[in-house]
This record gives sequence, C-alpha cells and structure tokens, in this order.
Amino acid sequence: MFSPRKQMFLETAFHVAGITLLAILMTRFVIYDFSSLSAFMPMEKATDFEMSDLYNAVEENKAEHHLSQDVCVISVDNCNREGVLDVVNMVSAYGPAAIGLDIVFPWPEQDNSYLLSTLSETPDLVCVNKVQPTEDDPTCYEVVPTSFYESIISPHYGHAKLVAYSTRAVVRRFYSYVLTAEGDTLLSLPAALAKTARPECYEELLRRNTQEEIIDYTTREIPVYTAEELLEGKLGAEVLSGKVVLLGDVNNMQDSYLTPLNGTIAGVMIHACATQTILSGSYITVTPPWVNWCMGILLCIILAALLMEARNRMSNVGSMVIRLAQVAIMYQIIVFGCKYYAEQHMYLDFSPSLLMIGLSALAFDIWFGLYGIVKFVQHKISMK
Repeated sequence: MFSPRKQMFLETAFHVAGITLLAILMTRFVIYDFSSLSAFMPMEKATDFEMSDLYNAVEENKAEHHLSQDVCVISVDNCNREGVLDVVNMVSAYGPAAIGLDIVFPWPEQDNSYLLSTLSETPDLVCVNKVQPTEDDPTCYEVVPTSFYESIISPHYGHAKLVAYSTRAVVRRFYSYVLTAEGDTLLSLPAALAKTARPECYEELLRRNTQEEIIDYTTREIPVYTAEELLEGKLGAEVLSGKVVLLGDVNNMQDSYLTPLNGTIAGVMIHACATQTILSGSYITVTPPWVNWCMGILLCIILAALLMEARNRMSNVGSMVIRLAQVAIMYQIIVFGCKYYAEQHMYLDFSPSLLMIGLSALAFDIWFGLYGIVKFVQHKISMK
C-alpha cells in the first residue's frame, strides 16, 4: 500500500493526465474538424485564420510606419497599352534596380513594334507569366502562354502565382519558385526581381532552401505613385533610382486578394511586399508544429494541476482566481507572440496553446463528470 501522500500524488497525476488528454482531443477536434467548414463560402474568411494574422494586425495598428526605400509601385490603372509602355521607358530612364511589369498583353495589335522593342530593349525588366499544375503531378508546374510575345522575345520572367488555396483565401506566403516536371525551377516575380536587382539577396533566399516564405507585410510600407504623376514629371530620379519599381493595376477588384491586414489589396501590392521581404531579409522563421503542441501540452498540464489543487484544498474563490489566471495567461501568450513576431521575426503559433488553455477548464469539468459517473456505476454494481 502507498502512503496517503503518495496515493494523493498518484491520484492527482492520473486526473491531470486525463484532463490533458481530453483537452488535446478537444483541441484537435476544434482545429481539424471545424476548420473544414471553410468549404462553405460564407464561413471561409472566418475559418481561414492563423495566429500570424493576429500578429500582423497588431503590428499594422502601431502608430509608426516607415516607407520602403527599396520598392515602390506605380499604378497604371488608367493607362492603355501605349501609356504603360511610356511608363516603362520613363521609369527605365531614371535608373531603377529592376522593373516588374505585372501586366500581360495577350493579343497583338496591327503595329506591335513599340511593344516588342520596349520589352526586349529595356534593361532589368522582369515580365510576369502564368503557371499552373501539370495534369500528371499537381506538385509540378508548367508555363501557360498568356501573351503573344512570349515566343518572340525572351526578357526575364517571373510567375505571378500566389500561395492561396482558394479564390477567397488569405494570402500569407509567396512562392520563391515552383518546380517543373523536368526538375527545373520557375522563379516567382518577387524572386526574379530580387535576382535582377540584388543578386546577394537572391542568394540568401536560395540558402534558406524553402519553396514558400511568409510575407512580411508590416516592416515597411510600400509607396504607391500614379502613372500620371510620373508622366507629368512629378517623380524623378530621387524617387525611382536604385529601386525595384513594380507596374500594375492597384484598383482592379478582379486582381485583389485577402491578406492578414484589413480588407483586400491588389496582387501587385502583394508582389511588392514579397519583394521587400527578400530585399530587406525580413524572413519569418516558423517554429515546427511539434514545438507549438509541446508548449500547449505543458501549459495545459500546469493549469490542470492548479485546478486540481483548487479542487482539493481551496474554496470556490480559489477556483475563480485560477480561472482568472487562465485568462491572464492567454493574454500574456498573445502579447509575447506579437512581440516575438515583430522584434525577432519568429512565428510562434500559439493557437494550440490558447485552445488547450481555454478548453482546460471545460475538460476539467467533463473529466470529473465522467469520473463521477464511473464511480457511481461502480458503487451500484458493488451494492448488488
């Protein structure tokens, strides 16, 4: 027989283990079962959530914002084909580090000499193309011709595919590259621009050896200018020289996407933020999932032990204090995650921790409810 103290310790350990296991099962149900509701469009935005969205929203709401000194965007929403080409030539005259043309001209006109000469002779120009998964292997991609000049001239190209798993999903990441069936790499537009503008930044991206990277939306704000400002001489070399300049439609709703920030933004703005991420080296390091789950389990064990202590020795006031401490712990976790994300560029996904802490009190009540039922049944059986 065990001593009373050891008996109490073993009983407490048994209950803590049971409560923690139940909290894990409930957490997995919430994460993996309810998240499937994203198949229903009205629920999609609500269920497509990651902790990084909260970190980005907190960082975005800070009062101090710094304009990017590396990347800018020129809106060509109101320009025809000739106007866009005029913008390309004028930007090129100011000596940018690279020009990203996030526009495709699918059909030829009667006279295409201006278009072909501009695209072929402009130095450091990166044009956009389209890729899609192959039929045989969805992890491999192939280029889909979207313009008549792709087979005529060969400027630098970068694909515009975004990391989004449905048409209304939140865009949090960008592709560094995708692979073809032959094993070749097709660079994304941000990666191709970085390779053209600053090869050393592109080499750093390659050394990370990851196909996807989290977009740093908040470190630098991307300045946006209009084609009219450029063509009227209001923008000069002091604004465009040495920068990566992206040209695209900023107000086109058909090319707008949800982001962790409020509302939607244009695809060209997402490419600009991704390019800024590469040039500034502000990559977000993601902790492995097992680390996030271990933190959640550890915190759940601690809270379950405190709840057991309150049940064994404290009054109802003590239980209330522990539940208030539960809320305080969740708040501190969020604060720590936001601070670490902003200052260390480390993404700690505390969603398992928050769910397990939030569900631990419910798991505690369910566990002892089931435990009481089992004890009651055993008592009835022993009385027969």
